Amino acid sequence: MKFKKKRSLLFISISIGLLALFLFIKYLLPIDNKISNNVIVKNDEVTFKVDSKASLIMNLDTNQIIYQDNIDEALKVYSSSKILFLATIQEEMVKNKISFNKKIRIGKNINLINKNGNFSQSGIKTNEVYTIKELYYAIMMASGNDASIALAEDIFGSHEQAVKAMNSFIKRHGLNNSKVISTSGLDGEDLSKAGLKTNKGSNVLSIRDTIKLIKIIEKNYPEIIEAGQLQQVKIGQYNKKELYINNVNGMIEAYSHIKGIYGLKTGSNMEDYSNSIINLYLNNHQQHFLIIIYGAHDYQSMKKDTSQMINYLNSLKVTNLVDNIDLDIKFGFNKNKVNYQLAHDLLIYYPQNEDLAYYLENNNRHFNKFYNVKNKQIIGQIAFSN
Repeated sequence: MKFKKKRSLLFISISIGLLALFLFIKYLLPIDNKISNNVIVKNDEVTFKVDSKASLIMNLDTNQIIYQDNIDEALKVYSSSKILFLATIQEEMVKNKISFNKKIRIGKNINLINKNGNFSQSGIKTNEVYTIKELYYAIMMASGNDASIALAEDIFGSHEQAVKAMNSFIKRHGLNNSKVISTSGLDGEDLSKAGLKTNKGSNVLSIRDTIKLIKIIEKNYPEIIEAGQLQQVKIGQYNKKELYINNVNGMIEAYSHIKGIYGLKTGSNMEDYSNSIINLYLNNHQQHFLIIIYGAHDYQSMKKDTSQMINYLNSLKVTNLVDNIDLDIKFGFNKNKVNYQLAHDLLIYYPQNEDLAYYLENNNRHFNKFYNVKNKQIIGQIAFSN
């Protein structure tokens, strides 16, 4: 009887202990340990913690995704969505044969919007005249919401119609986890304060959709990238006084200790975990990378995550798969039999403590996709030159 009683007391004690441990983990541990999307990445040389809600490292030259976390969740991106707006604008410009030199007179409501809106401005004013190209600089460099609204009203007739065009672009190009309510990245509440009709909510993008968008921009609309990497320009050549536009993206190489970043766009809000950045990065091998962070706590943590991700990238082993293909005749790549030319070196990145194992897929008589043998996941894609 005493034994049963002791056993019952022991069981109760263990249960209470486990309950106490559960409550401690759930409620008393620091907040950083409770964020479900935090990821710790390790290899032989680098250990880092990503504090943002979603992140990516991708080689734009080969399509190799080197690191990813939570890339399908639609997250608030604010001004980072301006690249989607400009892609929609350029699609319309191509359709209607509109030139970048077209002059636009700024509408009467822009002064009112700038007066009532507490958000980033480029400094343009009602009745001033700018070209579309100049407004691109104001949007990409100064993140001017005034310039976004002015350009939207001229090209589409109204801000509301421009938003409809953006959501149509999203649907046609398969950006399945994205939706916008503004051309500038402002949310519905801010737009209402500025006197513009809109739906409630915020602009949201997923990283996977952003990859698709960047690929479209790279191929068809390089002017967006060019505008995002400049440091300072002078606009307003048709006005009495010209305006100097400075790039507010503190991550590009001119303003940052991180060497190699040459664009593209930031987005920020006072809310925690609502900061975003789309980085274009050129490494020592002259390879172009897309490094994205969505849902960062603040600008400093976003900068820290970017720096750590680049350090991780630069710690990886690199091999030129072209050399391996030439030497390995079992894949059929024999220079005496197959005439081919690659657009660039096919560099593959992988951790120091791993060996590279891959196989190639034959498609249209070209081995143009290569996969990780272990998990069957695509590593990248061979780009053939014309």
